[in-house]
Amino acid sequence: MNILKTYPFRQYLAYPIEKGNYIIIQQGDNPILGYANGKPFDNFNNVILFGDHTVSLYKPLEKFFIATDGIKILGASNFDRDYLFSLLEFYKPEPQGYKRHFSILKNIEIWYTDNKIEQQKIGHFFNQLDQLITLHQRKLENVKKLKKSLLQKMFPKNGSQFPEIRFPEFTDAWEQRKLGEISNIKTGSSDLQDADENGNYPFFVRSEKVERSNQYIFDGEAILIPGEGRLGDIYHYIDGKFDYHQRVYKISNFKDSNVNGKFVLYEMNTNFKKHALKHTVKATVDSLRLPTLLDYIISLPQLAEQQKIGHFFSQLDQLITLHQRKEKFR
Repeated sequence: MNILKTYPFRQYLAYPIEKGNYIIIQQGDNPILGYANGKPFDNFNNVILFGDHTVSLYKPLEKFFIATDGIKILGASNFDRDYLFSLLEFYKPEPQGYKRHFSILKNIEIWYTDNKIEQQKIGHFFNQLDQLITLHQRKLENVKKLKKSLLQKMFPKNGSQFPEIRFPEFTDAWEQRKLGEISNIKTGSSDLQDADENGNYPFFVRSEKVERSNQYIFDGEAILIPGEGRLGDIYHYIDGKFDYHQRVYKISNFKDSNVNGKFVLYEMNTNFKKHALKHTVKATVDSLRLPTLLDYIISLPQLAEQQKIGHFFSQLDQLITLHQRKEKFR
């Protein structure tokens, strides 16, 4: 990539101060380190910053300083900047640990157009795509933050009978029940050797990843949580045929107790982790025993309110999934 030229950088190295006027750029996914005063690099419209160790790319929109000599200030004569950015994104090397990657980048042979009008059109197109991706990333983070906040406010805390926020048509106090009283809880009988990537049924194991299996050992609505490892962090919900591991707990048969399964899912997502870690069995990893689940106290409103809360958070999850799928097109 002999089209690239590098700009001197040492006079633009800076450390953050409390009140600075110009941004300081660092390598990686969080480019803004802080702010500084002095004489910044001012030809920002024509350059791209390359992280020599992280292979990160950043297109500055204002005058800047840099945090370390690991950031290369790059430009190219007679190149549209947005087009150059797209070229660098396409041709940049795969990260190889904490290594200097610019020496690899500058020796890569590339194909490019030197037609300025074509460069501008291509650069503009990919710049618009980047803006759309950034917009969806922000929406995704906002929905996740909204869900986390509402989970904390729509379920009672510390033994209270009333949540901080609820749908206006509901005013009755919530009651407390043991999870073992409102559901059936048991572990599976399958092992990892039963997994088959071409299997017909979901196979829930001790991780977020769902494997496949050629058999099913339960058919119905259930919540699945691992019995060891990241206790209180991993929950799966399903209504259908599935297989599950011998160290995974299945919580099911909610309708027998006039309870909404989705509501239980989100209530546990909010409150169960603290309870689980308090009663964990310490071994090489945190381990969950059946009595910890059976004796877990869950707060329950009337069924209609349970259903409305469960449906509400299901819609939020669907929105999060939609944005995550859009992310995969990056």
